This record gives sequence, structure tokens and C-alpha cells, in this order.
Amino acid sequence: MTRSDHKQGRKAALAVSGALLLSAISGQAMASIYGGSKLEIRNLEITITDGDGNDQSGSAPGFFNFTVTNSAVLNGLSTPLSSSTCQGLPGTPGGLNTCGADPTLDTNASNAPLSSVTRANNDFSYFGPGNDQYANSDSLIRTSELTDDLTTSTAQIAEAELQTGSTASANANIESTTALNFNFTVTSPGSTLQLTFEADPDLLAQIDQDSGFLGGVAQASIAQSLNLTRANADGGGSVNWAPQGTTVNNCSVSIAGVTCVEDDDGADLNRGVSASVNPQTAEYGRTSNTGFFIFGITISDLPEADYSVALSGNTVVTMSQVYAIPAPGILSLLGLGLLSMGLSSRRRKLR
Repeated sequence: MTRSDHKQGRKAALAVSGALLLSAISGQAMASIYGGSKLEIRNLEITITDGDGNDQSGSAPGFFNFTVTNSAVLNGLSTPLSSSTCQGLPGTPGGLNTCGADPTLDTNASNAPLSSVTRANNDFSYFGPGNDQYANSDSLIRTSELTDDLTTSTAQIAEAELQTGSTASANANIESTTALNFNFTVTSPGSTLQLTFEADPDLLAQIDQDSGFLGGVAQASIAQSLNLTRANADGGGSVNWAPQGTTVNNCSVSIAGVTCVEDDDGADLNRGVSASVNPQTAEYGRTSNTGFFIFGITISDLPEADYSVALSGNTVVTMSQVYAIPAPGILSLLGLGLLSMGLSSRRRKLR
């Protein structure tokens, strides 16, 4: 066999090993670790009546403060925190307060550096699970009863996905928050505060990786709560409510003589799902039990005092994975190609 023949043989071996390697890579199904958390609230109304049943909602509220915040981190790289606040007294936007008209309060969506897809502002649709790697979040107060004379509505989302990348480990941590706070004064003993709204919670955590996956976790959670606090000068104390979709009264009261009753508690708004083995899927409200659910509480017998109310919502996704690069099967194929090259070269030397 001539030297030219040996060269041709080595080239053929390289071609075969390369073809096998490409075939193995292209034949692998796309695999990822994914987390998504979304919470939408609509038709939120607060009604305050005095001891005689007269509506005090229009005159009772005082100073208020609204905040929306987004963050996103992917493989240690993060965008600057995106946050906006408006505040003032109830009334037309731009008059007694700094809120907007449509929407009431907005801030830019957060997209972590090196994300393969970008979430546009006020886009609350899902990107995955799919074939991309990203971490992003967004939040919005669309309307407000205190500024638009409309029922309050909010939306927030946090979503991330990790693929089988070129690094041995990967992580993502994202969060979106909405907060509505206002003050009011009860001037008639025995007053009542009623809160009603509809909410749609969506959670999904999924691991669907190939054999190179060595370990990791995907977690998605939501948290929605109400906190009513009496001024310390008036004796302090509070009423706290975190709806959990149960028949148990989830209100806790520490103001003497005050009662809190759950009128509706349609779903769990303080919940988390997680996946930690491969493959595994955990969801709540994403593919089953979907749609908007009704919520409401009645806080009765409020004594004369100054009060503050805080309504807060939070969506969080955290993920991490350890992955073997390259996968063992691909290493074997590459090794076969290199071995064939070595054998060809050895035969040439022996002759």
C-alpha cells in the first residue's frame, strides 16, 4: 500500500468518525430543564362601609404607593433591577398622583444577558418548554381602583429554561413582584372592609434531559397576600390573609373584636412546584385546573383608627443543573474514529 493510500485511509476514518458524531448529536432530542410562574389578577375591588352600612370607599382612602419590580439572572449574569413606583392621593393620574392612565404602572421586562429569546415588555405569554436558553420576567399594574375608577388588575410572569449547554453547570433565578399599598381612616366604629377579586395562577417545573444530566432542580412559586395593619398609635395589630384554596379560614387576626371571614377561596395562591429527578413534571393551573377563580374576604367590626393595607404578589423561578459535557455516547463514537486512525497508522509502520 502506498503512502497516498494510507493518507486516504486516515481521511476516510476521520470522515466516518465525524459523520457518526454529527449523527449522534443531530439524533438527540432537544432536552431542557424549565420553570414558569405566572399570576394574573382582575376585577379587584375594595369596599369600606361604616357601622351603619354606608359606603365609605370614595372618601376613606388616603395616601397610596404602587410598585412593580423585575429581575433575571442566567449563569451568574444579570440585568440591572427593573423597578417603577407611583404614589400620591386617589384621583386622576397626573393630578394628585404620579401614576399613569393606561397602564397604571409599568416597568421594563427583565431579560438576562445571553438569553436566546427576549421577552417584549408586557408580553405575558410562555416561551417554553422548548429549545431555547433564557431567564426573563415582567410585571404590570394595568388598572387601579384608586386612580382609574376601574377595578384593579395586575399581571406578572417569571420564566427560565436551561439547555444541554457547553458548560458543566447552569443556573437561573428570576422574580417579578407587584405591590399595592394604601392608607385609610375609620371614623365610625364597627366598620367593614370587603375585598374581592379573580385570579389565574399558573405554575410548571419540568426536567426532561438526556443521559448527560447529572442532577439539578427546577422550582416555580407564587405568593399573594393581604396585610391590614392598625397604626401603633391606635393600638397596633393586624389582619393577614394568604389564600390557599382550602375550606379552612386562612385569615389571622390580632386586633381585639375584629373578625375576618373568607367568602371565596377558589385556588391556592401561595404555592410552589418543583422537579428534581429526570424526567419529571410538576404543575399547578398550567395544564389542568385552569382559568380564573374567585376570591374574597370580609373584615368586620373595625374600630376607629388609621389603617394601612398592603396587597402583594410574587412570582419566582429558580433552577440549577449539572451536566456532563460531552455525553458519554458521543465520546465513545469519537473514540472509535480516533482508534481507527491509530490502527491504520500502526499497520503502515509495521509494513
